[in-house]
Amino acid sequence: MKYLQEEGSKSDEEDRKSSLEAMEKTNVDLELWKESSENLFNNVLVKRKTGKQLFCLPKREGAEFSSVAKIADEDVKRFSRTRRQKDVVLPSSINATNLQKLFLRNCSRVVELPAIENATNLQVLDLHNCSSLLELPPSIVSATNLKKLDISGCSQLKCFPEISTNIEILNLIETAIKEVPLSIMSWSRLSYFEMSYFESLNEFPHALDIITDLVLIREDIQEIPPWVKGMSRSGVLRLYDCKNLVSLPQLSDNLEYIVADNCQSLERLGCSFNNREIHLIFPNCFNLNQEARDLIMHTSTDGYAIFSGTQVPACFNHRATSGDYLKIKLKESPLPTSLRFKACIMLVKVNEETSNDDSLTVVAIDIVDKQNDLEVLCTPSSRCINAPLTEHIYTFEVKAEEVTSTELVFEFTTLISNWKIAECGLLQILEVPSC
Repeated sequence: MKYLQEEGSKSDEEDRKSSLEAMEKTNVDLELWKESSENLFNNVLVKRKTGKQLFCLPKREGAEFSSVAKIADEDVKRFSRTRRQKDVVLPSSINATNLQKLFLRNCSRVVELPAIENATNLQVLDLHNCSSLLELPPSIVSATNLKKLDISGCSQLKCFPEISTNIEILNLIETAIKEVPLSIMSWSRLSYFEMSYFESLNEFPHALDIITDLVLIREDIQEIPPWVKGMSRSGVLRLYDCKNLVSLPQLSDNLEYIVADNCQSLERLGCSFNNREIHLIFPNCFNLNQEARDLIMHTSTDGYAIFSGTQVPACFNHRATSGDYLKIKLKESPLPTSLRFKACIMLVKVNEETSNDDSLTVVAIDIVDKQNDLEVLCTPSSRCINAPLTEHIYTFEVKAEEVTSTELVFEFTTLISNWKIAECGLLQILEVPSC
């Protein structure tokens, strides 16, 4: 392998080792850099400059890009590069007949992409957060089998991408794209279309029938425009840092996720939720009034809900204020074959200094027949909670089936060691009182 030598630079062998070490330390995917392939490359890897590295894609003279992917592993048909705050130098073109997936995430200094020639087998192109990228190469339209394009966070992109009409997943969140072509109506395979809100979006009524995930980030609005309710395919509405938003209107019953994160002025929810699949996610919305909290808490759903709070609400008549274990005595006679409960938990971090990944935790739910010491069938048996928070209340429904005892023990256990249950509560779903 050859390297560019600068005055006073190290030997080829030393430079090779330190270059690979630098790539490891900066999270460059080494998928293509196995030792078995080192001698097969004959071009530049790394050029040192004061205070930074300049990374180049490996390349062989006269070789197609697909052969480069095969050098590391005969079965590899994916090329992945992830960079942060580094200069990335790409070849002027990629002849990639067999390339299926190309990931180039968080490359904030990439201004343009190489021409992607003959990429007829390319299925995934992920350019998330390439914030300096100005345009996509025109040759991308030749990727006729492209199924997923993610250009979210490419904040300089202004033109709607010219891509194959066979696309299935399209993510345009946090781009500068302010138009949606009418031709998108004929893209019959497009099943998931994420887009950021902009004021004139309602001027593209065909888009309102296509968008499945609408995102509002730091928008200076006090209320959601009424046309949002008419978005017939939208299953997700996400609101981030909309600090002047005061209320939510009645929304589409098609919604399965409503996320309002750090909407500090949000007080009222002038709506009802009739979709059993709904997830009501309201983290860091500290000004919600009691009526809104009651609505979130008591909406009947197969999903889960979250809102801020410092203790289990009083309406949960079975409560444990210091642990994850609850014993309840049932009064029904005779017992029904199944019972439904609204469960409530609060989480606490075990060690604030630990470096565990806080992006997810899993809460296991176990029910035991105390009289017969038998495990009771529980649905669901666990709940995944994304981005867990302290001083927040999580509620979800639990169904106990084939109940034969009037005494049941419920136990909630976190499966991620960095979190544990601080408080929990249960309310049997008969008639739900107001907290």
